[in-house]
Amino acid sequence: MQHLKDLGDDLRFRSTDDHSPDSRAVQRLGHWLTYLTDRADLAGSAALIPMTSFLGMHWISGQSPHEDEDLATLLAWIDPPRHTASGRDAALAAEDPATHRPAGPATDAALDNDHLAPLFDAYARARRQALAQEQTRTLQELDRLLATYLQPTWDLMWQAYALLQALPEAKSTARRWDHERTAFTDECLHLAQDGRPRPARDQAVAAAVRLAHMEHAAAAFAAERTAEDPFARAELRTTGEAFGGTVTAIDSKHTLRGPTGRPQWRPRFNVSTSDPLRMEPGQLLACHAYRKAG
Repeated sequence: MQHLKDLGDDLRFRSTDDHSPDSRAVQRLGHWLTYLTDRADLAGSAALIPMTSFLGMHWISGQSPHEDEDLATLLAWIDPPRHTASGRDAALAAEDPATHRPAGPATDAALDNDHLAPLFDAYARARRQALAQEQTRTLQELDRLLATYLQPTWDLMWQAYALLQALPEAKSTARRWDHERTAFTDECLHLAQDGRPRPARDQAVAAAVRLAHMEHAAAAFAAERTAEDPFARAELRTTGEAFGGTVTAIDSKHTLRGPTGRPQWRPRFNVSTSDPLRMEPGQLLACHAYRKAG
């Protein structure tokens, strides 16, 4: 993600030339990369989602969070091939340097030194000598090399997509997607009406607003996950942030005095639970089955 942020910052501040329409397209590419990476910082955003993070939200592997950042080994734990005895064995096989080719901003040093660098040198030499056929041949060889190197990761992405698509859709997904589309439309309007690249660094007020927006999005997304995902609720029950139990008594006529002194209807429930609790008296509670009750 940081690589895309840096690339977006570099491209969107490139100077444009009216005689070269490609220069404006390059600047626009940088703008959209910055927009997507900024949106990715908001919890629940669908603009740019790292596949490994998305898989990690729904499955737990037998390796460390740092190791989960490798798509091949993470998928090996989650969806091992049929011929392997376990996810652990599949992950060990996926780590074999002879077959495992991680594709990302940091490529394999052997690929760079033994394959890419000679092709780049050959293309530069053919260009200096104006050898058109040699340039074409070198580019074709480069295309074949990169296609071979990237194809395994491309296949893994579609394997992960199929796994995620088989999961039931959360109720709040449609609302979040509508919000994402609205944000994208607003950004398009900004480009059409203004078009200037956003500043490299936010001013104090803009930074505070952005931080508040991120905190609100994180809290809202966490609340939605808790309400819709029983596994998220189970995790919170182990830490005392949520509990499950049985209602043993209801006082349907209980009232409390409001700020103006008038009585307000506030039914009282007695709940029996064996879960550990870390809650203070007067703390506001919510029920995932009755979202409007609190």
